[in-house]
Amino acid sequence: TQMAVKITASDNTVTYGTDFKAAMKAAENGTTVKLLADVSISGRTGISGDNTTVTLDLNGHKITSGWLDVGAKDTNGTYTNCTLKIIGKGSYEPPEFGGLITVFVKATLDLSEWEGGTISAINISDDSKYDETTREAAVIVGPKAGTM
Repeated sequence: TQMAVKITASDNTVTYGTDFKAAMKAAENGTTVKLLADVSISGRTGISGDNTTVTLDLNGHKITSGWLDVGAKDTNGTYTNCTLKIIGKGSYEPPEFGGLITVFVKATLDLSEWEGGTISAINISDDSKYDETTREAAVIVGPKAGTM
């Protein structure tokens, strides 16, 4: 079986896996998930831990389908404050209506070190039930970004 991801935990422990979706769901604060091949997502995956930053290194590869969520509601119904940092060159290109990156309330998609490729769709959420100074979702784009 071809390994699809290299997972480096915050303590520098390295593991390899064949399931990108599972690697993202299991990622804790400080984890880097590096693509070793083009991958597709069956349904949805993403990160949601409060005060969590996870790095996704596209490493020249492409995500070809599925939804990638940044943030979610926790068990208390409160949105989590987390960041997905996408780095390296590569693309997120699901077919039309086949997926998008959703940045939920209080979450951040950091593309400041993304070096190019294509990101076909980003949805930025809002919810007026939350304080306006802390609810805003964010997308940060750097100078080497590709096409969005």
